[in-house]
Order: sequence, then structure tokens, then C-alpha cells
Amino acid sequence: MEAGISSAILRFVALLIFVGFLLAVGILFVFFTGQTREFCLFDERANSLRR
Repeated sequence: MEAGISSAILRFVALLIFVGFLLAVGILFVFFTGQTREFCLFDERANSLRR
């Protein structure tokens, strides 16, 4: 009985860690793609100013 409970808790904790990891990766991906897009716009503006 206790072994089953502990394995269920471990499974739940593993699932929480996995979901948290996916969320973190998703947030970082969105953040970095947003940053690179802004950087590209800034770069284009700098290029047009140079011309």
C-alpha cells in the first residue's frame, strides 16, 4: 500500500517537473524569438540609416 502511494507521488512529481520544464522552454522560446525579431527590426533600421 505505502509503496503504491510513494510511486504515485513520484509519478506526480515527475509529471509536474516535466510540465514545468515544457512551460519554461515555451516561455524562453517565445521570449527569444520576440527578442530576435526586435533585434532584426533594429538592424534593418540601422541599415536604412546607413544608406
